[in-house]
Amino acid sequence: KEEAKGTMAEVIGQAVVEILADKTKFEEGMAGLKTSLAETGAAMTSVGKTLSIGLTAPLAGIATLAAKAAIDFETAFTGVAKTVDASGAELAQIESQLRSLATVVPVSAPELMRLAEAGGQLGIKTQDIASFAEMAAKMGEATNLSSEQAATALAKLAAITGLPATEFEKLGSAIVELGNKTAATESQIVEMSLRIAGAGSQIGLTEAEITGFAAALSSVGIEAEAGGTAISQVMLRMREAVASGGEELRGFAQIAGMTAGEFAAKFRQEPAAAIAEFIAGLHNLEAQGQPTMAALSELGLSGIRVGDALRRLGGAQDLLTGSLATGREAYAANTALSEEFARRQETTAAQLGILRN
Repeated sequence: KEEAKGTMAEVIGQAVVEILADKTKFEEGMAGLKTSLAETGAAMTSVGKTLSIGLTAPLAGIATLAAKAAIDFETAFTGVAKTVDASGAELAQIESQLRSLATVVPVSAPELMRLAEAGGQLGIKTQDIASFAEMAAKMGEATNLSSEQAATALAKLAAITGLPATEFEKLGSAIVELGNKTAATESQIVEMSLRIAGAGSQIGLTEAEITGFAAALSSVGIEAEAGGTAISQVMLRMREAVASGGEELRGFAQIAGMTAGEFAAKFRQEPAAAIAEFIAGLHNLEAQGQPTMAALSELGLSGIRVGDALRRLGGAQDLLTGSLATGREAYAANTALSEEFARRQETTAAQLGILRN
């Protein structure tokens, strides 16, 4: 029994030692786990802060910007609905077209809406509103005109000359090409064109020829207000002379180096060429030392501004004929505006604008 008791005591003692040892290991393990959990928690807190700064805040900002963009878009479109006489379905189609356009041009959707609104105010037909806004947006990117300036000016030109909406881009191409190839800027060409469009369309000049005359006048330093009035006076006086015949017609013809009949026929068929030949003849008279102001006075063109404009153009005959040819060719080709816009669209700024849209 004593032996058995001793053995049992040893067994129990050993067991207690092992249990205590395991407890110590357990506590050590728990302490290590606690440390690991604390470190993990700290790391997760850091990750959370990083996500809040780097992801949550930008997402919240994007949501705010998206809401603002939606509000701006909605507000801008109310202007379109106000000026464009269209049904609900037509307005929805215009809205869709302008939204899609904003993804390929670096002009914001609200700005496109304002261009469409301007088109409605200026009498552009409902079915042409989206294409009109696109053309104005391209002009704003490809020239020194703003989109709104382009929209207003071209719509007025179209109203004066009766240009159909399908020809708008051709007119834009003529202006861009003349801006590239003459000393006149696109804004100067447009401003001068508006000044002479009324008289030009009355005598039968095409839109391309009107812009050609405008580019030539602006290139020799003639201001739109003075030069436009002067050249318009010449055009209308010439038209009256051809219509009525008599001494004035013979006077115009003599300066141009033609008979009265030849000049009248030339003016009716090719008014731009007839004017150019008259200007060239006037320059030849001046080169020969003959008094040109007296000759002009006999034709009812005695103003100082008229004489100045004709003398400047006479001294730049190649510029005038070249501008007229460039305007016609660019109008017919209808590529200059698209090509210039495509070059601008490749820039980083333009691409960022499209991405923002």
